[in-house]
Amino acid sequence: MVSEVIIDDKKYVILPMEEYKSLKIKAAPHVNSLKLLTINQSEDYSIALINKWAEEKSQLQVK
Repeated sequence: MVSEVIIDDKKYVILPMEEYKSLKIKAAPHVNSLKLLTINQSEDYSIALINKWAEEKSQLQVK
């Protein structure tokens, strides 16, 4: 059962999770779902990347 909702002149579709998962697999079969992160994991990963970038940038400025 698919439902359509209009919010602020934008159309959205509401569908059961099982249908969503099957559509997601069909739409992007090359995406490895094991690489998906939770929100907390993505925040930690982002902070680690920013710290790595800042460290590299500070090393370049010292030279």
